[in-house]
Amino acid sequence: MTKDAWIELPHHKADRLWDRFTSAFRFKPSVRPEDWPSFSEPAPSLTWDVGHLLREFQPWSDERATPYNLALLAALRAHVGEDEPVMALDWQHASLAFYPHRLRQPDVVRNWLIPALPSGEYHLFVTDDFRLGSLGHPWEQTLCVFGEGFVETYRELTPLGNDRLVRQKTHDERREGAKPRDGQRCPRRRFGRRS
Repeated sequence: MTKDAWIELPHHKADRLWDRFTSAFRFKPSVRPEDWPSFSEPAPSLTWDVGHLLREFQPWSDERATPYNLALLAALRAHVGEDEPVMALDWQHASLAFYPHRLRQPDVVRNWLIPALPSGEYHLFVTDDFRLGSLGHPWEQTLCVFGEGFVETYRELTPLGNDRLVRQKTHDERREGAKPRDGQRCPRRRFGRRS
């Protein structure tokens, strides 16, 4: 019997996860460019401009999203345990535990309940201990990957080229005494999974 790759988190667990994420990443959602990026990108991390892709296709339903989904999946499979979930967060929608090793037919775009590329919402994939993941920003139209070793693996696998890199972080500013941004709790409306 095949176990589900995507398991919706109960609201109370999702709320706790969002609160932890908000605190750890100083997440402050905003559509205003002067507030971007909306989270403190950890080190090491790489951030790519994906605006050209989002203008060309819809990551929820277009097969052109497949190479980006597969790159994230392969990198996750290389760095998380077989039974380790990755928290898949879709701003304003359901939060899910995603088991990368369980996903069948990953080349079928509809099998991705949350695609790797941001699509009108923040799309976040993070391990429960926040050691690695990807942060998709819908309005800045960027994708940030972070984590020791994970950054290098993803960079080798992704079709995103170095010409699209907009930021690279090699050290953690928080450890050097940088003043944290003002935090805020994340107000979220409850919506179900997209169909």
